[in-house]
Amino acid sequence: MLRLSSKLNQYGPMIRYSKVIYGTFGLETIEDFLHFYPLRHIDLSNFRKVASLRPNDKEVQVIGTLESIEVEGIDSKMRLTAILNDDSINLKYSRITGKQYGFESPPLRLVWFRNIKWIAKTLEEGKEYVAFGKLTWFHGMPSLVHPTLDIHSRYSLKNKNTIKPIYPWSSKFSNMGLTKEYWIYCVKNLFNIPTIEIVESLPDYIRNRYQLLSKEDAVKNIHFPHRWDYIEKAKDRLKFEETFFMQIRMRYNNKKRKQLKNGLLFNRVGKHFNEFYHNKLDFKLTGAQKRVIKEIREDFRGGYQMNRLLQGDVGSGKTIVALATGLLAIDNDFQVALIAPTEILANQHYRTFIQYLPQEIQNCHLLTGNTPPSMRKIILDEIENGDAWILIGTHAILEDRVKFKKLGLVIIDEQHRFGVEQRAKLWDKNAENLKQPHILLMSATPIPRSLAHSYYGDLDMSKIDEMPKGRKIIKTIHYKQNQRELLYDFITDQIKNKRQIFIVYPLIEESENFDMLYLEKGYSQMKSRFEHLNYTVEMLHGKMKPEQKAAVMNRFKQGQLDILLSTTVIEVGVDIPNATVMVIENAERFGLSQLHQLRGRVGRGNSQGHCILVTGKKLTYDAKERIKIMVKTNDGFKIAEKDLEIRGQGDLIGTRQSGRMMYRLPESYDLDLIADQQQSAESILFIDPELTSEVHKEIKRELKRLPKLERLWSK
Repeated sequence: MLRLSSKLNQYGPMIRYSKVIYGTFGLETIEDFLHFYPLRHIDLSNFRKVASLRPNDKEVQVIGTLESIEVEGIDSKMRLTAILNDDSINLKYSRITGKQYGFESPPLRLVWFRNIKWIAKTLEEGKEYVAFGKLTWFHGMPSLVHPTLDIHSRYSLKNKNTIKPIYPWSSKFSNMGLTKEYWIYCVKNLFNIPTIEIVESLPDYIRNRYQLLSKEDAVKNIHFPHRWDYIEKAKDRLKFEETFFMQIRMRYNNKKRKQLKNGLLFNRVGKHFNEFYHNKLDFKLTGAQKRVIKEIREDFRGGYQMNRLLQGDVGSGKTIVALATGLLAIDNDFQVALIAPTEILANQHYRTFIQYLPQEIQNCHLLTGNTPPSMRKIILDEIENGDAWILIGTHAILEDRVKFKKLGLVIIDEQHRFGVEQRAKLWDKNAENLKQPHILLMSATPIPRSLAHSYYGDLDMSKIDEMPKGRKIIKTIHYKQNQRELLYDFITDQIKNKRQIFIVYPLIEESENFDMLYLEKGYSQMKSRFEHLNYTVEMLHGKMKPEQKAAVMNRFKQGQLDILLSTTVIEVGVDIPNATVMVIENAERFGLSQLHQLRGRVGRGNSQGHCILVTGKKLTYDAKERIKIMVKTNDGFKIAEKDLEIRGQGDLIGTRQSGRMMYRLPESYDLDLIADQQQSAESILFIDPELTSEVHKEIKRELKRLPKLERLWSK
C-alpha cells in the first residue's frame, strides 16, 4: 500500500528512475517527490508564430505543419530533423526563374538525438502539430531539441488544464529515457491514489487568521493550479508552513533543552576569574560586556547545557568575554576549547589570552596545522591528562587524537565557517564520560534582528552593542579611480606620521572574466610609486605557504613594512594597532559584510583609523548603495540591515549561508510575517508547552513527523 512515507522505488511508474532521481535531487520518498515543487509554470493557451520567435525567448509553443522529416548523420552523430511551418513563414521566389529558393523568415527546426527510429515512425509529414520546448538558435535558425509534440486535433482534448509546471531537470534523466511529460504524469497520478493522504498540519484558527489554503489544496495547486492566482495562494501557504514550523521547532527544542537539566553546573566564581577581573584587566569592561558575562553566568548556574550565540561588531571585545567565560569554567575545574577558522585568528585569540590570563594558569596551548610534531605530542598529552586548562586552535582541534580530560566549555568563533559534521566532532572530545560541554558561538558578522530570531531561534542570544571607551570611529572615504593621486598623497602623509597601510585587492592575478585591479599589478604600481621614498612594500595572499604568510605578518606587526598589499586573507583575526589605513581596491566587487570586516582591521589603537573605498566610475545601483552605507555608518547592525534590504530576504535566509536552513521554495520570505510567526510560536508554547491541547494536535503530529533538525549546536 503506497503512502507518503513509502520509498520512491516502491512507486511503480518511478521504479526505474528512482535511483538517479535520488542521486540528483535527494528525493527518497513519495513525500519528497510531491514536495519537489515546479520552478515556474507556463501558459499552454499561448501560441507563438514562428516568425515572431526571438533569441531571448525561453520555452515556446507553436502550431504548424510538419515537413522535411529526415534522418541525418551516422552512428553517434545520427539525428532526426523536421521543419515546422506556419502561415507566418513566407516563401521567397526568384523574380527571374519563378522558382522557390528560401524563406523571408527561417522556419522552426525540430531535432531529436535519441529514440530516432521510434520517433520517426510516429511522425506524419503534412499533418498539423503542436510543438513545445526550450528554444535554441543554430546558424540563425530557431530550433527545439527533443520537443513535446502532439497532433493538433488531439491537443485540446489532452490539455484541458492550460497551466503547465516546469520542474528542475537534469540531462541524466533524459539520457535514461525519462521525459518531462512523464514526470508530470507521475506527479499527477499520485493525487489519484486514495492511500496518498496529505494531512492538514495547521490548526483551523491559524489558517483562518492568515487566510491560508488547506495543505492538500496548496500541494495540488503548487503543481497543477486551478487558476494562475492559485499559484501564489499555494506558495503563501507552503512558505508559511515551512517558516512557521522552523520557528516552533527551534523554540520547542530550546525549551526542552532547558527542561532536561543535563548541563554542567558552574556555580563558583573563583580566584582565577577574580584575579583576571580585578588585577589583570587594564581597562574597564563596557556595560554590554558585563551584561553578556552576566547572561552566561545565569546559563552556567541553570543546570542546563548553554547554547548561546554572542554577536559583536569588529573590535567590540568578544575575545575578552570569551576569556572571562573560560575562567568561570576553570574555576569550576573544567577545561576550555576555543576553535577559530583561520590560523591568524587563532593566534590573535592566543595572544589575548596569554596577556590577560592569571599567572597560575599560563598553561594555555595553541594547536594549529603548523604545530611541530614534538610540541603537538606535549600539548595532546597535557590536554588529555588535565595538566593544561585551555586549548586554542584551528580545525586541528577536531582531529580524533585530540582528547580532553574534563572539557566543560567549547567556544566557536566565526561559527558559520564550520559545518555540521565539524561541530559534531567537538561533542566526543572528553576522555571521561561527562555531560555535554557548554557551547558559546561567536560571530563578528552582525545578523539583522529579524533574521537572527528566525534562524537562531533554538539558541539564546547575546549582543555586544557598545564599543570600548575611547575607541575612535573609523572615517570612511570614497575615491574613484581618477582620484588615485589624492589617495597616494594621503598614504604618504600617513607613513610620514609613522603609520602603516593595508591595501586589499579582490584578485591575486589578472582575470579574463573581470576588469579590475589585481594584487600582482597593484604590487608593481605601489613599488614603483613609493620605493624611491624608501617605503617598504610587500604582499600577502592565500597561495603563499603558512610560514611565508606568518613571516610577512610578523614583519608588518614589528613595523618593518610600511605598506602591506593583500587579498581578503586578512579579513578576520589581524590586530595591528599601528595600521591606521585600509584601502580597498574595486570596493564595488565586495559585499557589505566583507567591506565592514576589512574596515575593522584598522583603527584598533589610539590613532584615528581610515578606510578608503576605491571604485570604478560606473557603479550599479546596489554597489552605490553599499558604498553609501559604508561611508555613512560604522554600526555593523545597521549595515547588516542594509545588506538585507539590498540582497533580498531569500538570499540571506534561504540560506545560502553555509547550507543551514534549506527552504523548498526559493523565493524571498516576508520577514514581518516571520516576526509574527515567532510571537505566535512563543505564545503557543507558553500556553501549551507540551502541545497536548486538542487545538494543537496538528502541530504536535507534524513536529513528530518532521525529520530531526541537523543543527548540532549540541549533541
